[in-house]
Amino acid sequence: MRLEARVLLLGEVRRLLPPKLAAEVCSAGLEQGRLTLGVTSAVWAHRLRYTTGILRKELADSMKTTILNVRIQIVPGTAVNASKASPGT
Repeated sequence: MRLEARVLLLGEVRRLLPPKLAAEVCSAGLEQGRLTLGVTSAVWAHRLRYTTGILRKELADSMKTTILNVRIQIVPGTAVNASKASPGT
């Protein structure tokens, strides 16, 4: 999948999810009917699993494609450490 298509897909995934959950999805890809989503931690992966049924249907409808299954991966090093994010703390 080309980079432009992955960026568009990630944007659409985030649009369909609740804001806090959407912020933790850091990558998305679609190959041969398999949607692969990358998240920042195991906690967010667990929460995302509860939404995959509706997300799969809504995303397939909006992207006019078929999504057969969803795979969720934890992407190490993508979470923002709050103590490092703000200077002086």
